Amino acid sequence: MSIVKTYALSTEASPTGLYVSNDLGLTWSIVNATNLVNNNLRSVASSPYTPDTVLIGGSSAIFRSTDGGDSFTNVYSGSSWRLFYKDSDNIISIPEISSDFIALSNNNGSSFSPTATNIVTQLAVGADVG
Repeated sequence: MSIVKTYALSTEASPTGLYVSNDLGLTWSIVNATNLVNNNLRSVASSPYTPDTVLIGGSSAIFRSTDGGDSFTNVYSGSSWRLFYKDSDNIISIPEISSDFIALSNNNGSSFSPTATNIVTQLAVGADVG
């Protein structure tokens, strides 16, 4: 039977940071990735397609792990308030501040590129002003 890892961000527990559970949430341990410290972490997304791929979004960067959270690499410089998997390769990052651009990845989070539209314009286009 394979281990299913579950990830959660905590800003209230001590210490704050990324936690991982290998038993579906019964017990938790902190991930000791030094490059995640002091990055105002905001969101976590684990891939439903490649279980060891984890993305962490913060106020100034997106980090990616391909080893289940043992190590992380900075893959984008820009705020990320929420991360969403659209499918196995395409990921959407919603920025924390309205002046930042929505960022997209089409390679399972190996890199992100800003769109040509900032979040204020994107949200206004999608709104029903009926």
